[in-house]
Amino acid sequence: MTWAQLRALAAEGFDVGAHTRTHPILSHLGPQQLRAEIEGCKAQIEEQIGFPVRHFAYPNGRRQDYTLEAVEAVSRAGYVAAVTSIAGGNTPSTSLFELRRIGTDVEDLAHFAQLVSGFEQAKLRVREHLHAFAAHRRVSRRPAGGLAGTGANRLA
Repeated sequence: MTWAQLRALAAEGFDVGAHTRTHPILSHLGPQQLRAEIEGCKAQIEEQIGFPVRHFAYPNGRRQDYTLEAVEAVSRAGYVAAVTSIAGGNTPSTSLFELRRIGTDVEDLAHFAQLVSGFEQAKLRVREHLHAFAAHRRVSRRPAGGLAGTGANRLA
């Protein structure tokens, strides 16, 4: 995109976020380079579009691609939040500077709504608990030794 296109989007109310100046893997940078990439990108975009840049996305965004120092640098630079590329939902205890992402590769709007609302994650947790419970019940109902059929070894 050109600067003019970004200015137009920002003027329409779109959020323009930052992603570093040169897209390095932040976990490979020293403190000065880290600051230059994170702060420099924010300053350059704000100067060009005339609007505050509040959000940051870590290049590649995997846990091994950024460090605690990078998270702290993003916070110190004045960003309000930052996103990773780690899949999953966020909770009130999730750091605003390590937000997870929900994929958009779903077949329809209803499934997307389930993902965004947290319903899909809750449904998967319930399934896991049910499977674990069923497995426990199968194991606990097996008769032991020669007492098969007597019910003596069954757990209630």
